[in-house]
Amino acid sequence: MEIKITSKEIPEGELRSLILHSVAADAQSQFSIRDARVRVRGLDAAVVVALVGASSAAIGALLTGLLQIAKQRSSGTITLQGSDGSRIDVPANTTPDKIDELIGKLRTISGPQIHIGNP
Repeated sequence: MEIKITSKEIPEGELRSLILHSVAADAQSQFSIRDARVRVRGLDAAVVVALVGASSAAIGALLTGLLQIAKQRSSGTITLQGSDGSRIDVPANTTPDKIDELIGKLRTISGPQIHIGNP
């Protein structure tokens, strides 16, 4: 699964590093980051692409890591967004049960993107 991750608040190099360090070690084998090949229209935003294994554990580790980053930043939220414009705002203090529910929703979103902070 390919997920575009963006942030207006965090520079690209720092975003990459934060993501790699916040994903649980046991999920690292199902996870990698690459540079995005597209620019975000008119925005100065960091963009990286996470290549995540389809297992719930790998997707959950990514979501948990991104929520951890949001909690450390002033934003306190992440936004899941599909290419059709559908959006789900997720607070950083989301419970593990709710994360399990979000994993299912993320799998069904076409062209998933995750924004840290305001999209």
